[in-house]
Amino acid sequence: MTKTYCGKDCELCTQKEQLGCWGCTDDKNRIQYKTCEIADCCLKMGHEQCGTCSFREKCDKLAKRDNMANDRIVQRDAEAMKKANALRKAPFMAKWLMILFWVMIVSGIGSFLSGDLVKESIPALYYVGTGVNIAGSLLLALIMLKLSCEETLYRSAAYCYLGSTAISLVTASILFLSTDLTDWLAFSLLLSIIAMIVVLLSIYYEYKAHANVVRDTSEAMADKWEDLWGYTVKILIALVVLIIFSGALGILGIIATLIVLILFFVVSIMKFVYLYEMVKLFQGVAERKE
Repeated sequence: MTKTYCGKDCELCTQKEQLGCWGCTDDKNRIQYKTCEIADCCLKMGHEQCGTCSFREKCDKLAKRDNMANDRIVQRDAEAMKKANALRKAPFMAKWLMILFWVMIVSGIGSFLSGDLVKESIPALYYVGTGVNIAGSLLLALIMLKLSCEETLYRSAAYCYLGSTAISLVTASILFLSTDLTDWLAFSLLLSIIAMIVVLLSIYYEYKAHANVVRDTSEAMADKWEDLWGYTVKILIALVVLIIFSGALGILGIIATLIVLILFFVVSIMKFVYLYEMVKLFQGVAERKE
């Protein structure tokens, strides 16, 4: 009988060859300490076997010893499937995320040119920027739909981009065709509120989709996208609160608003940095596959 920490007889185990297991106390098999909860626990607690532990009668780990081999096989197969899935989708994701990266840059330029500052100073450039912004949103939606074959949340992000584009088209039409904008003030305000909600949803679905699709390849990268969503929400909430109470806060409110706007700009830059990092990550996996 091969000595084990839990007291099982290795000679009776029908899965030792499938696991490549020499017995958890064998020097050749120290890798098993990392996959067996019981062996790992005994080593950490300084016990040669579970029988010397005063908590053995109520030990949840020891109670699972008969299924431990099956659990480890399931875990191993899940890890193998995870790696295979990461290798399979790497070339596709690297290609389309790079396209997404450049389209987002162009769309970002369009968003800046379609801002109020450009509208007041260079109206002609404002309309060009609006056109670029709308075209960019449409392209982003199409790319998201393409990516949805790997992660369904990209489809939700695409629908939000399409909704945002539709709102931008309606708003641009009102500004271009209307001779008296006061008649459309209430409607424009309603459109702005709807647009903010749609944009927030598009950010959520996009960041969540990025996190899900990269998780098989890098947990750290997935966590970055999750954290970025959290930062974005907190900054937007702070911005809304400051705008509402800006009159009461005076100069301090203005300074705080500027700080929050700077933070929002930083978070927006982080989005491009993370997207580029994800592209390089998938490219690296694709190269190893070849």
